[in-house]
Amino acid sequence: MNKFQAMAKIMAMLCDAADLKPGSPVYKIVREKVSERIDILGPDAALLNIIDRKPQILNQINVLSQWQARGKLLPVLEF
Repeated sequence: MNKFQAMAKIMAMLCDAADLKPGSPVYKIVREKVSERIDILGPDAALLNIIDRKPQILNQINVLSQWQARGKLLPVLEF
């Protein structure tokens, strides 16, 4: 699997579970962090890592979404 395939699979999984909207500030932050994780671990390992940590990641995405709704977006997301 290459980086683009991994990115597509990961973002599809996270968007379905977290109701992310493409183009939103939270979506952009998540996409950036996923890209960093793929660069560090490689496509296959990043996919497995994110699947393993999915509940924690979804919780962080939920918090970011709540902050965005209040107009206070914190660009902090740790995978």
